[in-house]
Amino acid sequence: MKEKKEMINPTTKAIILDGSREDDREARLASEAVRAEMTRKAIEFSYYVLRDIKIAPCTGCLKCWTKTPGECTINDEQRKIYTDAGRADMLVLITPVTFG
Repeated sequence: MKEKKEMINPTTKAIILDGSREDDREARLASEAVRAEMTRKAIEFSYYVLRDIKIAPCTGCLKCWTKTPGECTINDEQRKIYTDAGRADMLVLITPVTFG
C-alpha cells in the first residue's frame, strides 16, 4: 500500500488562540509543540495568549449589525485577532475543558 504524504500548502496561514491559565503546564507544552511543528513545516502563524490581552466585552449596542456590519465598533485588540482569523486556513484553540 502506498504511503500518503502529508501535503501542506506553503502559503498556509494559521492562528493560535491560547485561552489556557498561566499555571496550566499541559497547555503550555501543547502550545510549544504546536508552534514548533508549524515553524518546522514553515506554516505562517499568529499566536495570541488571550489572558494577556485586554478585550472589551460586548455592550449589546448592535452597531456590528447596523453601523459596521460584521465589525465591532470597540477599538481594541480583538480587531487584529478577527482579521487574522478571517485570513487563516487553520485555527488552533488551546483551552481547558471545564464543567460546572
